[in-house]
Amino acid sequence: MGALSQVGAIRMSCPQGSVRAFLPFGNPLRMILPSRSHMSPKLVSMLNTFEETLAERLKKLIPANKEEVQHLSWMQCAIKSMFEMHTDVKALIAALELPIHRCDRMWTDVYFDTSNKLLEICTVLNHHIAQLQDGLFYLKCAVVELNSGSLVEARTSLDDWKQQVDAKNSRVDQCFSALDYLAHMPDRPNIKQSAKEKVLRQAIYGVKVVTLFLASIFDASFSGSEKKLMDIQVPETYLWAENFTKLQSFMNTELRNIFSRGKATVVNEREAVDASVEKLFLDLQNGVDSVETEVLQTLKLEFEKSSENFALGLDLLAKELNDLFKDVIRGRNDLLDDIRIAFNFMDRSPVNENIGQLVR
Repeated sequence: MGALSQVGAIRMSCPQGSVRAFLPFGNPLRMILPSRSHMSPKLVSMLNTFEETLAERLKKLIPANKEEVQHLSWMQCAIKSMFEMHTDVKALIAALELPIHRCDRMWTDVYFDTSNKLLEICTVLNHHIAQLQDGLFYLKCAVVELNSGSLVEARTSLDDWKQQVDAKNSRVDQCFSALDYLAHMPDRPNIKQSAKEKVLRQAIYGVKVVTLFLASIFDASFSGSEKKLMDIQVPETYLWAENFTKLQSFMNTELRNIFSRGKATVVNEREAVDASVEKLFLDLQNGVDSVETEVLQTLKLEFEKSSENFALGLDLLAKELNDLFKDVIRGRNDLLDDIRIAFNFMDRSPVNENIGQLVR
C-alpha cells in the first residue's frame, strides 16, 4: 500500500452524546502503510513480533468486568503497559541496528518527538495525582481531629478537602496540547526511508495510538469530564488492531455510562472517599451535640478505611508513573550518547583527518 491513507480518525465526546471532530486541523494520525511484501523475512518477523506483543499487552488491559474500569489498579496496569511498550521500542531500535551517523536520519527525530510528548503527558498526569495527594493532607488532619474529639475542626478539614480536589487544574490544557501534537505529528511521507526505518515507524505508530487513548482515559477519569475521551479508528491490517478496538469500546462505553449518571468521578477509590466525607460532613454540620457516639464511630472507621485505600492506590499509581518517566528519560539519554559517540568517531576517522590536514 503505497498511497497515503488515514489510519487514525479521532473523535471526542460532546456533553449531549453526539460526537464532533476532536482535532480540527487536517487528518490526524496519518501515515504511509508500507507493504510487508517489500520487507525482508527478518524485518517482517521483527515487526510481527512487536505487533503481536503489543496485541497481548492490550488484551491484558481489557477489564474482566465493568467494576475494573473504575479502579486505580487498572490505571496502574495501564501505565505499566506504557512502560513495557517503551521498553519494546528501545529493544526494537537496538535489534534493527539503525544508522545514527547519517545527517538525513529521520527515525531519531520521530523517537525524540514522540518520547518528548510522552514526558509531557507523564508530567500532567503526575500533577493530577499530586493535586489529589495534597488533598489527602486534609483527610489526615480530619482523622486526627476526629480521634481527639475536635469535631468542629474536623468539619473544616473535610471542607478543605472538597475545595482542594474540586479546584480547577491548570495543567489540563497542557495535556490537551501534548495529545494534539502527538496526533498531528508530521508524517513526512516525501522523505525516503529505509525498510528498517519503516519498521520502526510502524512500531512507534502503534505505541503512539495506544498512548493517546490511555492518556485520554486518565485525563477523563481525573478531571471528571467525558469530553476528554477519544475514539480512535485504526485499520484491521495491524496485528494489534482487534484488541485495541475491543479495549477502547469497552472502556469508552462504560465511562460514558458512568458520566451519564451524573457522577463527578469515575475512580472507585475517590468515590468511596467522597461518600464517606459527605456522610461525616452532613452529620457534623448540625453541631457536635447532635452526633451520636456510636454513629460517629462507625462513620469514622468507614472514612479512615476509604482514605487509606485511596492514598495507597495513588502512591502505587505515582510510582508506576515515575518509573515510566525515568525510563523514557533514560532511553532518550542513551540515544543521545550513541549519537555523540558516532559523531566523535566520524571526526576522528582517517578521511576527516586528511580533509583537516588539507584545509590547514
